[in-house]
Amino acid sequence: MTTLFQIPENHPQRFVLHNEVHARASSILSLPVRASYLALSLSSDEKMQERRHLKALCERFGATPPDQDADHFSARFDAFQMSWEQHGEFSTYSFYAYDDTTEPFAEPALKKVPVDWLSQISGKVIVAAHASVVSAKDVHYQDEMDLSPLTTYFAGNPIVGSKVTGGAAAVFTDFRIHVDGFSRFLVVNQNLRTAQAGRLLHRLFDIEVYRVMALLAFPIARKLYPELKKADRQLYTITNSMTQTDNDDARLLDELTALAAEVENHISRINFALPQPAHTTSWSANA
Repeated sequence: MTTLFQIPENHPQRFVLHNEVHARASSILSLPVRASYLALSLSSDEKMQERRHLKALCERFGATPPDQDADHFSARFDAFQMSWEQHGEFSTYSFYAYDDTTEPFAEPALKKVPVDWLSQISGKVIVAAHASVVSAKDVHYQDEMDLSPLTTYFAGNPIVGSKVTGGAAAVFTDFRIHVDGFSRFLVVNQNLRTAQAGRLLHRLFDIEVYRVMALLAFPIARKLYPELKKADRQLYTITNSMTQTDNDDARLLDELTALAAEVENHISRINFALPQPAHTTSWSANA
């Protein structure tokens, strides 16, 4: 490749990595829009089954299926639009619907998806969420200091929110899983462009799944804490005894070896129980 400047040669994967930012482009959406999102953990066998299942959906609607080695896919079907992404630890499905409804969450986009196909999706649910992009007039939202008109869409729960995309929209949620098994995001559109709406929903869903993925280790850490605290006390006792002139080196070595074996056992058990680490993303929303 000819360049204007004499710089070192390119890393073999430089352009692949650089273009990754465009590889999973956000969907271009019409407004208003309703979205349903599923993130599922899958085994290796389930990932292969997932591709066959996607192909079956495409064949059902006469659409071109994704390539065998594709890790993302988008298509427009009769009554809904869908995006699919396969990651190392999980896969995600985003479904979009456009017909107007009076209530933001009364007719989720997922209702447009064939029931028989939806029931056969592989994996275990990590995140299930509904989102609705509406105008301020549709939800009677006028004052950012008064969120009471919006609480009705969250079963009366306290909600939090934040302005986003430079004030072009505001996002609200209650961080609850509702009776339908889904959490909710209400996006109040002030001046969103269609490309912005797609990127905003993509980022909201990404934040939600990585927030949950980051907490997968929390129950294990809480369960393991008493054992680690006990091991820490044992190690202190052993190292303190080593400083004594009349210590029994053979006995201390046996105790130290046994303690090391116990810690290694905990590490092996944790590595078996946890998926590969995911990159985490944090988000704060101010009411």
